[in-house]
Amino acid sequence: MRGRWCWLAALPALSAGHRALAVQHHIAAPQGAKRVLLLDVDGTLYGPEAGVEQQIVANIHRFVEQELSITPQQCDQLHHRQVNDGPKDALYGSTIEGLQAEGLVTPAQVQAFYHSVYKDIDLSGLYPQYSSSSRGDATGYRHRIGWTRLLRHVPCSKYVASNSPRRHVLRVLRALGLADVHWSGILCPDTTGGFTKANPLFYQRVVESHPVEQGWQVTLVDDSRANLEVARAGCGFEAVLLAPHEATSEDHCTHSEVMDRAADLPTALAR
Repeated sequence: MRGRWCWLAALPALSAGHRALAVQHHIAAPQGAKRVLLLDVDGTLYGPEAGVEQQIVANIHRFVEQELSITPQQCDQLHHRQVNDGPKDALYGSTIEGLQAEGLVTPAQVQAFYHSVYKDIDLSGLYPQYSSSSRGDATGYRHRIGWTRLLRHVPCSKYVASNSPRRHVLRVLRALGLADVHWSGILCPDTTGGFTKANPLFYQRVVESHPVEQGWQVTLVDDSRANLEVARAGCGFEAVLLAPHEATSEDHCTHSEVMDRAADLPTALAR
């Protein structure tokens, strides 16, 4: 990915909104590159300031405690537990993945999990509320209009890739003003046969339609190191880590790029 979109290096002084417009203008002509962009939703398209992920975590804790007699502490440990017989340092990456892998839930309970966890999520924190900071929040939400224009006009296949159910994803996209972006598809457990991003089969649709070995450059932007490692090692994708103020030296060695807010994506792809 390094060396792609290098012309953006000349735009460091532009705001995210103006940079997005420059991207739109420059890539109007075909470049010959075959690009696919996969964007995580929760924690990537919006930051913790929205209060959405906190609700999801609280609901997960409530469900596993009431339905499975698992404490919140055990639940969190399961989320970060190493995969049995998996590659070194491979993690489940999500609670439901761990629950299924260790045989702690039935198919019916999996469906109940998604319904219970996501049914009453308050998304009011995602509606237009501009920060007084010059940078906005961790996702560059202050520059939402420019980010939206970029996604609407960038000439490549764009997919949403989320461990959340499709209904929740659609609600979030509507709240962020991104529902009418020309998405090539939504990858989520509902559309991937129940798989999450912890399993390479989650990406099967993209792998088959945009094979890396045929020159496709597939990039996943995510705030989860576990998800990115599966996409990188299991599918050959480029991995862009969104890690606001938390990136380590190891992150910069492991991932193709590391950025601290989603609005920095054009610059990250240019390096």
